[in-house]
Amino acid sequence: MSVEITWIDEEKTIMKYDMIGTWSWDDFYPVYDRAIVEEKAQNHTVYIVVDLRQSKSMPPNMLTHVKNISDHQPDNVGVNVIISNNRFIKMMFDIAVRMHSKIAHYFQIAHTLDDAIGLIQTAKQRETQF
Repeated sequence: MSVEITWIDEEKTIMKYDMIGTWSWDDFYPVYDRAIVEEKAQNHTVYIVVDLRQSKSMPPNMLTHVKNISDHQPDNVGVNVIISNNRFIKMMFDIAVRMHSKIAHYFQIAHTLDDAIGLIQTAKQRETQF
């Protein structure tokens, strides 16, 4: 049905994807390509929130696509936080991390937007320590 992106802060440090209804990878990739252009235009780290709470289902071949996405992140993209309360999504995330360790570097899971922002704040603090 729909994949939408918005900046959730005026500084353009956090981009949010809303996955709504029944969506496909054909819906996702044009939006993702546009998001990459916007992310690369920033001269600071950009963090990503992917909100799956309105998604009715996941398209096929999720693990393959998540690996593809993690392999093609722009250099200035930090952690990606997936918001979902779905046990299947959590199980698939755990499998993906075991299969492709790079996924764990880029992706984390949260249950709410506030939790996601908290994980991003923690990641920001870690980055400023180095």
